[in-house]
Amino acid sequence: MLTKYEAQLKTMKQSGQAAIDQGLFFITPDNEQFSEGRFNLKGKPVINLSSCSYLGLELDPRLAEASADAARKFGTQYSSCRAFAQCPLYDELEDLLSQIFQAPALANLSTTIGHIATLPILVKDNSHLVLDIQSHHCLRMSADYLANRGISSKTIRHNALDQLEQEILAHPGQDIWYLIDGLYSMYGDYAPISELLTMLDRYPQLHLYVDDAHGTSWTGKNGQGYALEQGRHPRMVVSHSFTKAFGGSGGCVVFPDQETRDQVRLLGGPFYWGSPIAPPVLGTAVASAKLHLDGSITKLQQTLMAKIKLFNRLCQQYQIPLIANNDTPIRYIGLGKQETTNNVTKALLEQGFYASAVCYPSVSKNKTGLRLGITNHLTEAQIHQLVQTLAEILKREVTDETRAFIDKAFKRAF
Repeated sequence: MLTKYEAQLKTMKQSGQAAIDQGLFFITPDNEQFSEGRFNLKGKPVINLSSCSYLGLELDPRLAEASADAARKFGTQYSSCRAFAQCPLYDELEDLLSQIFQAPALANLSTTIGHIATLPILVKDNSHLVLDIQSHHCLRMSADYLANRGISSKTIRHNALDQLEQEILAHPGQDIWYLIDGLYSMYGDYAPISELLTMLDRYPQLHLYVDDAHGTSWTGKNGQGYALEQGRHPRMVVSHSFTKAFGGSGGCVVFPDQETRDQVRLLGGPFYWGSPIAPPVLGTAVASAKLHLDGSITKLQQTLMAKIKLFNRLCQQYQIPLIANNDTPIRYIGLGKQETTNNVTKALLEQGFYASAVCYPSVSKNKTGLRLGITNHLTEAQIHQLVQTLAEILKREVTDETRAFIDKAFKRAF
């Protein structure tokens, strides 16, 4: 008999292999170089809707030149732990980041490494973790890591602040750390940050750790993201990614004060003994950060928002239901069973659009669906064509029986 973990792996393998067999996972474009928002697949041009580079900065020539310039000046790598000596670009980047986020920031090689370096230092032994069921996997990895110290954790329903309050009241005398996303990466809906700030004032033992990877750059003043735009608190820490709308690689953690930032830098292992960020990556991040501060980002944000609103308006016109009715670049169409999701994604690909088929374990087995990333690479004409094509495919693939299943799974009518 399989253990629970082995059974999960078996289900994951079946789910992933089904998408691979239909040519939806692990695809490799034919291109020798990429152009804006498109690639070739088996000689056929395809519009890429799987990208999370919402502002389209990854192909900006200013960032490419900054990366090359940093490599020429400092090498392709600087092979020394930060505890000993670091590439000079680190200080410049972290100064710029602290200006963007208006708080002390610490750059890291990836958001996952940032979590693993930060949380073990800030979370005391007598603490209890609470995770939203849709919190990103890297936050769950951090909770598993902390479990080695005997720190307990509980997963609650999505955005269920009543359950969070129950956990606080059930653990008197303990610090409660709520680990969440700012903008959730599957459905594209927000965490209730404003309400959580009120709870932070009400409960002194509550701490908030926000992974705002998908909220970074495309929203907020100077691209500071969704979470910090809602407000700040002395017991709130926010992680940001450079691998989404920022146009680079790596990320940073933003702290409420300099003392906390310096403590994590000194004690958070991966920050000082882990692999450093390569100079070309630092150069890219510095160039992007400058664009965030010189006003360039505002125009890009406005352009993106116009495209998101156009997509939403057309979906309403063609009666295509979105799981989250808001203006974010992550758009999710719930399709229920994976077979339906794979069929819709495959049909869309055949019409020249590659979107993400989201299946277990990213979502539960009955809540699979189509995730579309709206980016500045999309033209208005492409958005019109996309929605028209989607409407035709959904009309063909979503039967009355499928609609009933989706209605039950998502508790809303298709």
